Amino acid sequence: MSAAVTAQSLRCGRFRTAARSPASRGRGQCDARFRFPTAGITLEPGAAIAHAQRLVDEGADLVDIGAESSRPGASSVSAEQELSRLMPVLDGLRACPVPISVDTTKPEVMRAVIRAGAAMINDIGALRSPGALDAVAASDAGVCLMHMRGEPRHDAA
Repeated sequence: MSAAVTAQSLRCGRFRTAARSPASRGRGQCDARFRFPTAGITLEPGAAIAHAQRLVDEGADLVDIGAESSRPGASSVSAEQELSRLMPVLDGLRACPVPISVDTTKPEVMRAVIRAGAAMINDIGALRSPGALDAVAASDAGVCLMHMRGEPRHDAA
């Protein structure tokens, strides 16, 4: 087999999705007040679940949810607070026919959401947090590694 072989599918938990380009990704914020406080959008868990279901109905191949802002100047939230925002939405999307990705940098959140059925972890820290690599390596969840300059808690230069 050649080193130039391209993956034909992506395994994300119980899902195996075709590796095609472009894939349609829907972003369903758990509580947009915390992710985009300046956007004037507020999604309570029920609204976030309905929004995610609408994204799937419109053809999203994956729904990404998150509960902590990564915008410049954003304040950090505790793992407990992040999970209290995520879990009701993740529970409400348990029967979703597409993979649910959770946007987090915290290993304890990664482990909890994977146990609760998240099929992918989307980490803007590229698994640099101590324990993050172990948290996802011990699962069958897919991983999306992101890159950012600086830290969200610092204003952009």
